[in-house]
Amino acid sequence: MEINTDGGDADAARRIALEIKLFRSHSGQQAYCVGKSNIYSAGVTILAAFAPENRFVR
Repeated sequence: MEINTDGGDADAARRIALEIKLFRSHSGQQAYCVGKSNIYSAGVTILAAFAPENRFVR
């Protein structure tokens, strides 16, 4: 996943994070995230759903 956000709806971000966690637990696959340019408020919530070693911020 690639994230570039100036913020957003906190409830929507929590729902996206939950979907990422469900994907990781049920698929048995790794999930990766690349943060591009701006990652604020809701974007940080989404980024936190990824394992620390699979988060990349540029």
